Amino acid sequence: MIRILLIEDNPDDVDLVLRALKSRQIHAEIDVARDGQKALEMLGIDDQPSDVALPNAIVVDLKLPKVSGHDVLARLKEHERTQHIPVLAFSSSAELVDVQVAEQYGVQFLRKPTEYRDFLLQVGQALDRLIAG
Repeated sequence: MIRILLIEDNPDDVDLVLRALKSRQIHAEIDVARDGQKALEMLGIDDQPSDVALPNAIVVDLKLPKVSGHDVLARLKEHERTQHIPVLAFSSSAELVDVQVAEQYGVQFLRKPTEYRDFLLQVGQALDRLIAG
């Protein structure tokens, strides 16, 4: 079974990502981290070793509490334990720096759509690409 780590602090967006997965008939085990620090702990790349199985893919919001999504991306792509995992970075902002950070680390970037149907469609398509590799 596919395992996805969703790093998102907004419960509404967590729900929308889960709905996008369901609408695309992507069957996956989803772990949710509500902030960047928790995500790093779950992945075993903070200072604590982790016996948690690594996900097949990671979806990360770039605007996170405790440790920013930008810092999470940097740590993911610099650590040998996680650098191979495909990542989808997304944000509700249209800041150029978010796109640049995603490009810097070679990850997909998606600006979160504001309309419900667009969110389901665009996030679902991005998740399809992410999982397909």
